[in-house]
Amino acid sequence: MENTNILVVDDERKIRDLVRLYLEKEGFNVGEADDGQKALNIYQQGQYELIVLDLMMPGMDGWEVCKEVRRKSNVPIIMLTALKQLYYDLAEAHEEMEINTMKPQNKKEMKI
Repeated sequence: MENTNILVVDDERKIRDLVRLYLEKEGFNVGEADDGQKALNIYQQGQYELIVLDLMMPGMDGWEVCKEVRRKSNVPIIMLTALKQLYYDLAEAHEEMEINTMKPQNKKEMKI
């Protein structure tokens, strides 16, 4: 886990803080972005082994970010969503991400 870099992307500060705290407690290095375009810029500048990505953000949403990342990388992506039905649809319909989880996450869900 040491030197493992994870990018957390969410427009909600409280969610980013919560996820960052869980991950840092487990020894991960955490980068953050509050929108999709910033996430792509930060991702392209760093070496991230995992992206934790909010699905619904203003501007460039999580789907768009995921598609852009997938054009150049197979980095694992965990999608976050607050929409219960969409959560279940994601599990069946999309291969772009490895895991999807509903907000808010608890510590057990964030264990990697």
